[in-house]
Amino acid sequence: MRVGKTEPKALKRKTRIVLETHLATSAFKREVHVFLESLRHRKWALSYLVVLTCFSTVIFSLIEKHTLFDSFYWTITVFTTVGFGDITPHTITGKLLFLLDAISGITTYIYLITSWQTSVIEARLERKLWELADADFKSKTRKSKSQFQN
Repeated sequence: MRVGKTEPKALKRKTRIVLETHLATSAFKREVHVFLESLRHRKWALSYLVVLTCFSTVIFSLIEKHTLFDSFYWTITVFTTVGFGDITPHTITGKLLFLLDAISGITTYIYLITSWQTSVIEARLERKLWELADADFKSKTRKSKSQFQN
C-alpha cells in the first residue's frame, strides 16, 4: 500500500518537473525567437545606417576639408540630433549632405532605437505572461494535490 501511495506522488512530482522545464525552455525559446526576429527586421536599417555614416564621413571630409575623425563626429552629431554647431558645413554640397543626413539618417536612427525598445518591452511582457501562467499552473497543481491526498 505504501508503494501505491508514493508512486502517484512521485509520478506527479516528475510530471510537474517535466512541465516546469518545458515551460521554462519554451519561454527561453520564445525570447530568443523574438530577439532574432527583431534583429532580422533591423538588419537592413542597421546596414543602411552604417553605409550612410561611412559615405557621409568621407564626403564631408573631402568637401569641407576636415579630418576623418571630425567628419565622423559631425555625422554622428547630426544623426543623434545633438548638433553642437562646432563643425558646420560651409559649401552648398556640404549643406545638401547635411539635409540628406538629417532626413534619412535621423529617421533610420530613430527607427532602430524604437524597434529595439519595442523588442525589449515585448520580451518583458511575454516573460511576465509566462510567469503568470506558471503561477496559475502551480496553484492548480496544489489544488489537485490536496484533492489527491484527501
